Amino acid sequence: MSKEISIFISSRFYEFAELRAKIIKEKFSKLDVGLTLNMLDDRGGIADVRSPAIASIEEAGDSDIFILLLGETYKEPLDDEKSYTHLEYDMAIEKGLNILAFPIGDVYNPANLKLSDNPVFGGFQKSILENSNHITAPYTPTEYSVDKMYEKIYQSLKEHIGKLLKIGIKNSNKKEENLHHITHDKLNEILKLLPTSINKEQFLQEYFGDDWQKVLQNPQTYKNLKLKLKNAQYDTQKLLTERKELLEKIASTKLKSSIQKMVDQAFKELRYEDVRTLLDEFIANNQAIGDDLIKAHFQKAMSYIEEIEYFKAKEEFEKYIPVAIEDANIQNEYGVLYNTLGDYDKSLEHSELSLKLAIKEFGENHSRVATRYNNIGSAWDSKGEYDKAIEFYNRALKIRVATLGENHPSTATSYNNIGSAWKSKGEYDKAIEFYNRALKIRVATLGENHPSTATSYNNIGLAWYSKGEYDRAIEFYNKDLKICLATLGENHPSTATSYNNIGLAWKSKGEYDKAIVFYNRALKIRLATLGENHPSTATSYNNIGGAWDSKGEYDKAIEFYNKALKIKLATLGENHPSTATSYNNIGEAWRSKGEYDKAIEFYNRALEIYLATLGENHPSTATSYNNIALIYFNNKEYKKAYPYAKKVVKIRELKLPANHPDLINSKMGLEMIEAKLRESRGD
Repeated sequence: MSKEISIFISSRFYEFAELRAKIIKEKFSKLDVGLTLNMLDDRGGIADVRSPAIASIEEAGDSDIFILLLGETYKEPLDDEKSYTHLEYDMAIEKGLNILAFPIGDVYNPANLKLSDNPVFGGFQKSILENSNHITAPYTPTEYSVDKMYEKIYQSLKEHIGKLLKIGIKNSNKKEENLHHITHDKLNEILKLLPTSINKEQFLQEYFGDDWQKVLQNPQTYKNLKLKLKNAQYDTQKLLTERKELLEKIASTKLKSSIQKMVDQAFKELRYEDVRTLLDEFIANNQAIGDDLIKAHFQKAMSYIEEIEYFKAKEEFEKYIPVAIEDANIQNEYGVLYNTLGDYDKSLEHSELSLKLAIKEFGENHSRVATRYNNIGSAWDSKGEYDKAIEFYNRALKIRVATLGENHPSTATSYNNIGSAWKSKGEYDKAIEFYNRALKIRVATLGENHPSTATSYNNIGLAWYSKGEYDRAIEFYNKDLKICLATLGENHPSTATSYNNIGLAWKSKGEYDKAIVFYNRALKIRLATLGENHPSTATSYNNIGGAWDSKGEYDKAIEFYNKALKIKLATLGENHPSTATSYNNIGEAWRSKGEYDKAIEFYNRALEIYLATLGENHPSTATSYNNIALIYFNNKEYKKAYPYAKKVVKIRELKLPANHPDLINSKMGLEMIEAKLRESRGD
């Protein structure tokens, strides 16, 4: 069956009664667009002498296309009020309808439209004439007849209807039937992907609405829902939260055009290609100027981000959105995007501006301000500036405790982030203290068997692992694993993470074969749920490579390191810290093989990226300097080793406490090089 759409005809009642009647009668019957047209007149059908009713205003808001016949006269008794036509138009704007407006001279007078002297109606006429988003050429004297005017409206509607109702108007009966049959199989696949612990149909209804089965017929919706499930690691609550946040971001950058209604619907249904098609037409038709142009490109960028197309989103931002734009939401997304891409300095630049604008708009004690503080903390954390990270995480925590209370999941997130920063500083006992605070809140508010509670157990395990207490680490990793298996099942990315971390602990205990068993379990799940080209899959390949490296099987190690590198280049790009880590690990394997020239080549690639993305004073940069110093030391090139070893000590003194093993070892290494240099000089 073809889709039915409603077209509402609005005009000054007596002025265009004849034209309105002809439109209702003819129903644009030759308009072959695969649609059933339901013609609605603002006066209840074919024009008559009945008094207009408020019901017509509500009916206007329920239509798909609003056609306005704009004349010159105005109903005298309402000189200081809005006419019904004016009110119907306001309703169409409020509902975000698709609008076509036709300015026509008074009672088909062969002259162009004249503005009324009445301030209310004259202002109404002027506002429509100045809105190029839905205006058509004025009725001209050469078209002086009802028939010719009808033909003009007919041709305009035929020209615009495909653009106005871009999505879904061309489906023939056959196409819709095919979609229905395809969907039945695809729906079952979606249902299988959802966690067994939830009411699956209830989730889909909450996410897409009552017609969720129909919505999932669209191939874009199906594809992007699968992508979202993978990237949210099948956390359906996270998906619902992210959807709410996205729609709020789009609402904050709403276009002053009827096209926004279709863009909103496409976002709701995950039809991101359709979003871009609509916005591209909007931009190309010179409808977007000033703020609307920026907002259109911002919404395009958000559609790319939703599809994990970060570099395309970056292009939209950098080409079309001013760097210093005074919009807290846009600046926040700028910062988050750069953080994702590993450009932490730019992330800080935009996040700090977003914070300033948010405080100005909402005041200090607001959840959005807390989010900005948290984002800035995250950027400093990634840069290795852990004290600054803790400072901003604490600011976020203070607001969350004041506005949400101690026992709230967002407060737990702040405690968790502070714990992670202390862990990175090497203050593992402090890290465990904050991780335990987060755990206590999560158990109290979410329960023992909840994925977030599992995350807390995992993080406590990571802290014990960093302390070298591998058995304690395995104890907490197993608690994490138990919850994941009970709530998410075997084939879930979070379960894979648990297996991965248990593997790390066994590797550190020197049990390399056991480590490989757990790493392979994690890899199998990640391949099944996330696919080959995913950063988490790259992590599994990297860790398997590390286990083979520790076993002395360097060729196997390089094989797996290269698999990880290939994925990172494809998903994160060349200039990303994680890509640098892969280059570093390949260098390590070549060093272990005694191929020092190849090792130096890969170490230098890693160093170049770390310097570009993280800066000179970052622990990862120190690691690169340390590895290069080791190569030169092993080659007995002590003069070349010395400046690198000195840089390592300088960075680690800045970043680590005096009793940290890495700082102690790097100082010992520098002393050994200095001793060799004195020995070579005969001192």
